Amino acid sequence: MAESVAQAFFADIVRLHGVPQSMVSDRDPIFTSTFWRELMRLMGTRLHMTSAFHPQSDGQTEAANRRVQMKV
Repeated sequence: MAESVAQAFFADIVRLHGVPQSMVSDRDPIFTSTFWRELMRLMGTRLHMTSAFHPQSDGQTEAANRRVQMKV
C-alpha cells in the first residue's frame, strides 16, 4: 500500500505540480509512518496532521484521500 501511495503521490502531485510546501493529512498509518515523515522532511514539505476525531477536518481529508485513491 505504501509503495502505491508513494507512486501516485509522485505521478499525480509532484510531477504535475512540483513538490508541495505543505500537506494536511489525517492520522492514517501511511501518513504517520517513519518513511512518510522522512520523505516529507527530505523534500522540505511541512506535514500537518488533523486533530483526532475532528469531524470537519477528517471529512475534508477523507474527500481528498478518495480523490487520490481513484487515481491509484
